Amino acid sequence: MAQEKATAEKAAQDKLAQEKAAQEKLSQEKAAAEKAAQEKLKAAQEKLVQEKATAEKAAQDKLAQEKAAAEKAAQEKLVQEKAAAEKAAQEKLAQEKAASEKAAQEKLAQEKAAAEKAAQEKLAQEKSAQEKAAAEKAAQEKLAQEKAVAEKVAQEQAAAEKAAQEKLAQEKTAQEKLAQEKAAAEKVAQEKAAAEKAAQEKLAQEKAVAEKVAQEKAAAEKAAQAKLAQEKAKQEKLAQEKAQKDKIAKEKEAKVLADAKAKVDEEKAQKEKVAQEKAEADKLAAEKAAAEKLANENNKDSKIITPINSGAESTTDKIGSGDAKYSIPQALGAGKYKETIKRGDELFKMKRYAEAKPVYEEALKQKPADPYSIAKLAELDKLIKK
Repeated sequence: MAQEKATAEKAAQDKLAQEKAAQEKLSQEKAAAEKAAQEKLKAAQEKLVQEKATAEKAAQDKLAQEKAAAEKAAQEKLVQEKAAAEKAAQEKLAQEKAASEKAAQEKLAQEKAAAEKAAQEKLAQEKSAQEKAAAEKAAQEKLAQEKAVAEKVAQEQAAAEKAAQEKLAQEKTAQEKLAQEKAAAEKVAQEKAAAEKAAQEKLAQEKAVAEKVAQEKAAAEKAAQAKLAQEKAKQEKLAQEKAQKDKIAKEKEAKVLADAKAKVDEEKAQKEKVAQEKAEADKLAAEKAAAEKLANENNKDSKIITPINSGAESTTDKIGSGDAKYSIPQALGAGKYKETIKRGDELFKMKRYAEAKPVYEEALKQKPADPYSIAKLAELDKLIKK
């Protein structure tokens, strides 16, 4: 028994060690993934800043050359090249932003799925629930940081676009002063306005898509939290119901034991009473025999036998007579108890619990305080209540 207990404890300790190692491995992998994502995001931001600085420097150099030349063809070419560069930069920025958001969303979804799986497997343990809450909190904080970074990039892009727009406005003012380039400048302004409108519409669409994704993600997280709350409430309810059932079973078992003890005490008292009455009857019979013997000795010479208490042999109070008042009850044999237990076990194996219960109750009557019958009745109460 001790060896089995030690084996069970060792298995439990090994299991706890494995679970702890798995948790530590998951935490390390998650930290490494977060670090890699942050480094990737930082590199992308630095690259974007460098590209932006390079583009601005090239635009400034080109603008100075075109302005010095003051030629219409050079100005038109500058406008076209600048528009193409801005469009390419915006498209590249949009692609990198979409790729970054997609990667972050996929990573967040994977981490969330892994966290939910771990929480479901150890939902009954409060420690796992706390760890999962901490993981979700960390994910939310990480998402908030990524959102803040994205908003900062968007603000910087908006500032750059505003500066570019102001610069283009200045160039447009300078071009409007030239009478010869007025028509061309108006055409360029119209094309620029159309391009900016298209870019703004595209940005608005991307923003709407991003907001929709964020809303769907928030709804999914809210639904997951509600589901976890429901499952936790369900587990708590099941635990309460189990505790209540166990309490009722223990109370019933205690009542059965108390009833059996009371019955045994009553039978013991009855047997002691019968034994006492039998002793008194034996004493009375001995006294009667002595009196008869004395009477026979006194009447020996006269040859007369005087019966004492004539007819007493037929009294209904004689011990052991057919319906005697003090007849001793005989205990039930062990064979009948064994047959009853055998019949109850057969019904139990066939899962006929309702029929098996009265059979075990009958066995308990045949053998009061029988631990086997009491245990079977307690087990049947649990199975029947299910």
